[in-house]
Amino acid sequence: MDLEELGLVRQPHTSAGRVPTPLGYRVYVNDLLSSSDTGDAERKRLTALLRAQLKDRDAEAIIAGIAQSLANLSDLLGIAFLPTFDQAVFHKLELVPLDAGRVLVVISLKSGLVRTVKVAVDEPVNHDMFYEISQALN
Repeated sequence: MDLEELGLVRQPHTSAGRVPTPLGYRVYVNDLLSSSDTGDAERKRLTALLRAQLKDRDAEAIIAGIAQSLANLSDLLGIAFLPTFDQAVFHKLELVPLDAGRVLVVISLKSGLVRTVKVAVDEPVNHDMFYEISQALN
């Protein structure tokens, strides 16, 4: 119950057990990296591996490299994947006015992936109209 209150685990439905939330995974990874079992040499090696991976601009290669690095560090199986935007299920759309000529479109997918796009508009649109458009699209 304490872990749920801290937002580290959640119960997807009444008869299910608890599963970690993204915050729960983050706390776990941070603890893994700061544990006393991980010496300075391992930290330096991991940091070097991660920096090398981040030089690559391909998201799939970066994720694969990070998973490999964590698997090597922990001596456990590492699996990582990126949700694909084109095969995702739409969840929510928000329109946020930035200024008189620009709107931020925020698209949320059920997988948790969020995309933002700045769009130029010809005429100023008031906040109420943005809300109505978002409601209609959702």
